[in-house]
Amino acid sequence: MKRPVIYVAGAALAATVAGGFWLARAPLAEKPGAVVAAAPNDRVRLPAGAPQLAYIQTVAAVEQALPVTDRLNARISVDETLTARVYTPLAGRVVALHAELGDKVKKGAPLATLDSPDFGTAVSDVAKAEADASRKNSQLARSRILFDGEVLARRDFESAEADARAARAEVERARLRLANVLPAGAKVEGQRMVLRSPMDGLVADRQVNPGTEVQPGAANPLFVVSDLSRLWLLIDLPEKDVATLKLGQPVVVSVDAWPETRFTATVARISPLLDPATRRVQVRASLPNPDGKLRPEMFARVSVASDGGQQAVRLPLAALVAEGLYAVVFVEGKPGEFIKRRVSIARQDSEFAYLKAGSDGGVAAGEKVVVKGALLLNAELASGN
Repeated sequence: MKRPVIYVAGAALAATVAGGFWLARAPLAEKPGAVVAAAPNDRVRLPAGAPQLAYIQTVAAVEQALPVTDRLNARISVDETLTARVYTPLAGRVVALHAELGDKVKKGAPLATLDSPDFGTAVSDVAKAEADASRKNSQLARSRILFDGEVLARRDFESAEADARAARAEVERARLRLANVLPAGAKVEGQRMVLRSPMDGLVADRQVNPGTEVQPGAANPLFVVSDLSRLWLLIDLPEKDVATLKLGQPVVVSVDAWPETRFTATVARISPLLDPATRRVQVRASLPNPDGKLRPEMFARVSVASDGGQQAVRLPLAALVAEGLYAVVFVEGKPGEFIKRRVSIARQDSEFAYLKAGSDGGVAAGEKVVVKGALLLNAELASGN
């Protein structure tokens, strides 16, 4: 015996909304969180207060130059042309520090004071050489008088001249040695020597403390002073991508400390050699850092833009939903409304997908795209068909 079929009024409700028909999945009294979907328009509408909204997260699509390589690993370094490493020219002991790590210093500013017996010796050598030269010059003057009066033999006069020249040479040698450790205009205070900054910049490293014994020829500098307004970006370029980079080409840089910020560097040097162990070519780019956000030794990721300036819309991979041979995303329209769109991918790396410009149903820069909950919306849309 066949069971009777009973149609319940209000089990399905067709309502005209914005020129389309929404399929209601709840009785007339809509429950909180009920989903309304329109298959013809590929839209999902969640009413205010729906619990599904707590699982949905969106980000704005960003337009940038289309990269021509996978994202490359790089490291930020100080610009060696704007960096000075300060060593001690003589052995000694640190008795005072005048600059701390991170301090901005001017050229000639004191960094540390050393108590150095060798420095005292260099100062006394100058005084000794000057005194000896004065005595030899006086002897030469007396010898000239005697020689002119035909009292002194020519041989003795020439010997006095040679002694005077040797004394002057010794003064010059002693002064040059002292000048190597004492900047022009600096005052001599016993055997204490002041290490000074050779340039304007910031103290990027300090390896000494009061009481530290220092020696010339040490492996590490006592101070590193660098101008951090411009840095170097050292890129490890795979062998297969060597042809994609040219001198003067801009690259886009991202770092973990500022994930939403993109920095621009310019390729300044491409090594002519290939590392046989890593099969990489080192590329050096100049990276402006006017606001000081970037710091040496940060790791970075680099995207190489196309030469033609082709633009693309960048989306996180989490925004993509695979449907057979195609990829779709959900774009937020009105509050609580999400629109399903098919996209064409021009390039993809480990973090982002870059959409082809002008693809039908694509995503425009600035539109909010679902990056968390896209599968939920796709399931709701499928169940509403």
